[in-house]
Amino acid sequence: MADNTEKDPKDWVSGNDPMTGAQQSYLKTLAEQAHKPLGSDEGGGV
Repeated sequence: MADNTEKDPKDWVSGNDPMTGAQQSYLKTLAEQAHKPLGSDEGGGV
């Protein structure tokens, strides 16, 4: 049986997709807990 636990990076499909609202909210929460501001490319300027 083939081991399919790792995908070849060329088969990744979400790397260039925009962040979802849930991801942005979670990133904001983590940044607040770490007392670090988000940059605009990290969802802080939205």
